[in-house]
Amino acid sequence: MTKLVSLVFGAGLLLAGLASGWAAEQNRKALIITYSDGKRQTVNLEQPSCSISQMEFQAGTVQGQTYTDEQGNKVTVACGALAFADRVAQYKVGNPAPAAVFANPRAALGEPDYHPAMEGEGVTLGCGGSLTLEFTRVSLVDIDGPDLHVFEVGPAVEPMRLEISKDGITWIDVGRISGGKAAVDIRRVVSPGDQFRYVRLTDLKEACGGRSPGADIDAVAAIGCAVAP
Repeated sequence: MTKLVSLVFGAGLLLAGLASGWAAEQNRKALIITYSDGKRQTVNLEQPSCSISQMEFQAGTVQGQTYTDEQGNKVTVACGALAFADRVAQYKVGNPAPAAVFANPRAALGEPDYHPAMEGEGVTLGCGGSLTLEFTRVSLVDIDGPDLHVFEVGPAVEPMRLEISKDGITWIDVGRISGGKAAVDIRRVVSPGDQFRYVRLTDLKEACGGRSPGADIDAVAAIGCAVAP
């Protein structure tokens, strides 16, 4: 059985990851993937990724989706639910710490699900605290435009420092996230072809009052994503 080893999705689905046993070619209108058993699949590049509802491969199914964050921004994620960080690597609670109901780091995993009427559907970092998440099903890659989106709880994005890593050991400082939009372009700090599995968010101690001091995280999505084997 032919297996899809890696496919990179971005704006317009213009990128494909290649591996032994299969190849891809691109013309002005389409990306054509040829598998080792001779089967071919064509992706229409004139159709934006947000309108391609589903793509099926022998290795599984990827379904793109659009989400709305707490600030009202529409975020289209070509890899759909697969694109969200799904493992907590480390949670360091800041000081002062949040109330216990806001201190569950697993609340930041998967798709965004925060609702104002429900407490505990996001995690609070505490003043100066940090949260390290891993993508186990995809890798974060650079595409044209935003590559990563942090779904913050509340109407404003509380200041955080963003770092990314390939292995969870060596980190690249992407910079500060704040204001009303948490979409981040990593191009200026990475090299072509780089793939990252870890994201670290650190509160910058600018909102340290109340029961949930520091930044509040609901979910983190790789808009630029490479589907893992």
